[in-house]
Amino acid sequence: MIQPQGNRILLELEPWDLDADGIQLVDSHKEVQQTARVVGIGAGSRLKNGCVEFPDLKLGDRVITTQTAGTMISDSDTKYQIVVQEDITGVVE
Repeated sequence: MIQPQGNRILLELEPWDLDADGIQLVDSHKEVQQTARVVGIGAGSRLKNGCVEFPDLKLGDRVITTQTAGTMISDSDTKYQIVVQEDITGVVE
């Protein structure tokens, strides 16, 4: 398993909804949103005053992020994305 460092968060990407041919169609002028589940959280980032700022998320949270944020990683059939908390646009409840 990959352990994110600092203020980074490891997301397991949920599969896209595909058409009958296995193709995902998107509007090229829109930013593509990606739904994912939080599977790893870094220890937080150190602020200038020496305090540590911890991420506001917890393991298992379902979140929305942009597809272009962070770093993409593939492991077998599973796709992961490492992002900073600021790249997460919302939490799905």
